[in-house]
Amino acid sequence: MVKNMTTCSIAGLLADRSFLEYVLEADAKQAAYWKSYSDEHPHSRVVIARAKDILLHLDRPTPHFSDDEIEALKRRLKVSLYAGNSRKNG
Repeated sequence: MVKNMTTCSIAGLLADRSFLEYVLEADAKQAAYWKSYSDEHPHSRVVIARAKDILLHLDRPTPHFSDDEIEALKRRLKVSLYAGNSRKNG
């Protein structure tokens, strides 16, 4: 989970397992955390919204990332999520 939003970026959120679980797995615990965090840190809402938008639209063409970059990001996200889930269930 993000400890300090002043040093966090979109890239940081995309690498944050709790954020990935919130967006991609609709995890209720993480949703509650991120809502609370957003309420307590309103300046972070734009960064959170942009990172969430990126995750939800990975399959759409974008001028910001090449196809190779998108595929690499998807692979990293899957590895991160699977590694996190195996630690939870293991």
